[in-house]
Amino acid sequence: MNMKFRPAQTRNIGAIMWLLQDARKWHSEMRVSQWPEFETDRIMEDIALGRLMLLDKDEVVAGAVTITEDDPLIWTDDVPAIYVHRLVVARHMKGQDLGRVMVDFVERRAVELGKTCLRLDCWANNPRLKMYYARLGFRHVGDVAIGTIPSLPKHYQNSTTTLFERKCTYRSDDISKLNSATAC
Repeated sequence: MNMKFRPAQTRNIGAIMWLLQDARKWHSEMRVSQWPEFETDRIMEDIALGRLMLLDKDEVVAGAVTITEDDPLIWTDDVPAIYVHRLVVARHMKGQDLGRVMVDFVERRAVELGKTCLRLDCWANNPRLKMYYARLGFRHVGDVAIGTIPSLPKHYQNSTTTLFERKCTYRSDDISKLNSATAC
């Protein structure tokens, strides 16, 4: 099994949008109001800024995740963290632990950048997703009610989100060994 974690490129927009739409369809089937249609412009901006990463498995896009070094509208402290957004795995590849693979790659990147933890938020009304993140080693930090913040996407307006944090456990001297074999 050959896996590579790499920055997305504009030529990958079709695959990325398909991943997000496929996940949205699955959420709907599960009767979970999770994600809206994502705006292509927002996804293209993440690509241009180098924030959107792809996981290729056997040269097929298997997942995507957007990572940032801050998230000041949701997280108001200054802990050195990497923030995980829109983690998605191709539904036809479910059960292969690819979400964990991506989170582990993100953690390695965080350690390289001198960060101490990974953080994310998810819908407070999605117990299945919250259990998933707990299985990946994330600790529930709390819930935050979000009012109307114009700079946030519409689907965040007047919602409640659950905050999760995972301490980085990789050591920087271990990262260089791993990177030579698995990351771009």
